[in-house]
Amino acid sequence: MTLRGRPACPCLVQWLPVYEAELLRRGVIQFNIDIFQLIGNAPASAGVHSKGGAFDIGQTQREAVEVARQMGADATWARTTGAFASNRHTHGVLRDCPHNGPARYQIDAVDAGFNGLGREGRGGPDDGPRPLSGRTWREGIEWARRQQAAYHWFQPGDLGSAESGSALGVRKSFGDLLDPTVVVGSNATSEGGGIRRRSILRARVVTTPPRKRLSFPVAAGHAPPPRAPKARSAFMTKLAKVPARFKGGDMNVSGPLAARLTGRRVVGDGVLWMTVPRLGWEVLSTVAVDVGGDHKAVLARMRHKKTGVVVRILVINAMSVSAGAAKSSEILAAGLALKPHVVLASECADFRAVDVDAIHRNQEKP
Repeated sequence: MTLRGRPACPCLVQWLPVYEAELLRRGVIQFNIDIFQLIGNAPASAGVHSKGGAFDIGQTQREAVEVARQMGADATWARTTGAFASNRHTHGVLRDCPHNGPARYQIDAVDAGFNGLGREGRGGPDDGPRPLSGRTWREGIEWARRQQAAYHWFQPGDLGSAESGSALGVRKSFGDLLDPTVVVGSNATSEGGGIRRRSILRARVVTTPPRKRLSFPVAAGHAPPPRAPKARSAFMTKLAKVPARFKGGDMNVSGPLAARLTGRRVVGDGVLWMTVPRLGWEVLSTVAVDVGGDHKAVLARMRHKKTGVVVRILVINAMSVSAGAAKSSEILAAGLALKPHVVLASECADFRAVDVDAIHRNQEKP
């Protein structure tokens, strides 16, 4: 197996491109990493590269070392002084790689606080960034993909729980998602053949520079169906009391009825809608988009009158734990392709059950 023409173990073939993408995202490199050695027998390497799991690259910045350590290569050091002055490079070893046998002593050394050189790798103190992550190389890939995702997400609970069917998201280049909380909208009931507890997710969106500072709370949920009118009424009553500028999701009532129940202006399509403030905000446009689910998604462009900040808010029903993670991910991908700043999602598969980070990387750029 090779990577860019160099012999490599399967672990490095998977790990190095993700590591490179993270360095690119951070601006540590402008193009690609410079690979000096993967599997090889350079005399100065004393055999540590002979089986795999070890790498030498030309980038020696401290951040390059720090990212490698966060990504499951704690035994990574910039070799730039002394005997390495004429061969400056960064050397690293993947943790938990089954091919790294000749280099594994360096992982033990860094765990004990040493620099991986000399007898048993304990020739001097570790001079790299700490604390160590302790991640395996596979966990490191997942860590990096989370960093590279375009959105911050709040989706509590295990798959199939009362909370997991809804989610709040904010585009990282737009702002942060702070103070996430869960509010019980309606309790589990036998009404209508049995309805599980329905929760309301709430969080605060705070814009980040270079945009003007703006902070506003949002909420999302999925109301009980019409066959449980008492539970649905309880949910709508609770939703009306949740302090949020924008509240949306699949509410199982029409927009006009929602406006009467909540006392707020409503924009949406059918039973998928969002309440918007009557004061302080201007609705620039709303559009219903077919994303391949049970309902069209609704994208609203809102302008905050005082600051002039324009916010693109997507209300989407990702159809569904019941339809399976694969279908839900397709619907989410179609919605995220609209490039919203804020996402109010309901009836979506647990994001941990699908490769949503891949969706973000392919369809969204921070």
